[in-house]
Amino acid sequence: MKAFIWALIVCSVQSLVLAQMPGKIPDEGAKTQKKKLSLKVSYPEYLVTSYEFVEKTEVERIFRDSVKKSFSRELKWYISERVTDDDKGEIVMTVNIDSMIYDLYQDGRKYHYNSQSMEGNTINGSSPDWIMSSALLNRMYRMVLTQNGITKSIARIDDPPGMADIGKLEDFLNEQSVDMGPDDSTLIFLWRKAIKPDQCEHIGNIARGIIPGKITVIEDSIWKVGVPARLDWVNFVDSMDVRITKASKTKTVVEGITKSLRPLRAHDVVLHDVPGVCTILGGNGTGKTTITLNPRGRLNAMDSEKNAEIRVKYNLEEFTEKIKQTISCNMTGRDKW
Repeated sequence: MKAFIWALIVCSVQSLVLAQMPGKIPDEGAKTQKKKLSLKVSYPEYLVTSYEFVEKTEVERIFRDSVKKSFSRELKWYISERVTDDDKGEIVMTVNIDSMIYDLYQDGRKYHYNSQSMEGNTINGSSPDWIMSSALLNRMYRMVLTQNGITKSIARIDDPPGMADIGKLEDFLNEQSVDMGPDDSTLIFLWRKAIKPDQCEHIGNIARGIIPGKITVIEDSIWKVGVPARLDWVNFVDSMDVRITKASKTKTVVEGITKSLRPLRAHDVVLHDVPGVCTILGGNGTGKTTITLNPRGRLNAMDSEKNAEIRVKYNLEEFTEKIKQTISCNMTGRDKW
């Protein structure tokens, strides 16, 4: 009987010890299986999307004698984009700035324009900065994106006849440029520059080509892209490391960290408060860009923060320009046409 009781106690103790033992530790060599995620920015045909595109720019200009000048600009463009075709993966859309608000702050003064209200407008209509900001207002253009989301072409529309587009403006500028004086020729130059493809792309290609077409990536993986950027009317090449930061049932967030932001060398750059065209000598910068897609892959938002320092030459004068730019672009409506 005693032997039976001792055997029962031993079994009970062993059962208690086993019950309290932790789960089996996995082998060190075992790997957690990571998810594969599919990504694509979707542009359904016949869909019209409206956006509020807010761009804020702060500039500090430093001259060789250490004199500094600064100004800031806030632009609100209200944009509509209509997808007209999907040709073998290439997206064709028409882009229009329906309205805009412009505010420039310098030396304690504010220069304001609101296309929806003439009250309180204090802008100088021949200001180069104003022309660069507003020339595309109510001037439609056709933009074609490649399968990788990069801008392939910007073109006039001319259909239907009488539509206000960049083509009509180009024709008008060509007609007016005949036998013009120096002052008028300068204005024509500014207007032509303000409707060039680089400005059209900056406003119209909101997704920025950060997601190169339809891709499948492993969770936490990083891919690299090189895309255009534009700060204070200066064109840059933006090299990013991109990854998914959030993937849920309601949205996907993709973040691109700028590893190298370099200005393109150019000899005809228009800068605010400089009385002629400038040459970009070099520079660099950093930044971050985030895009948010809804569950169908449609673009809901794009946010960007960039800081750059560039070297500039005007005539014999060289100076440095420090630029801080933030962009907040949000979808405000979608509809079929």
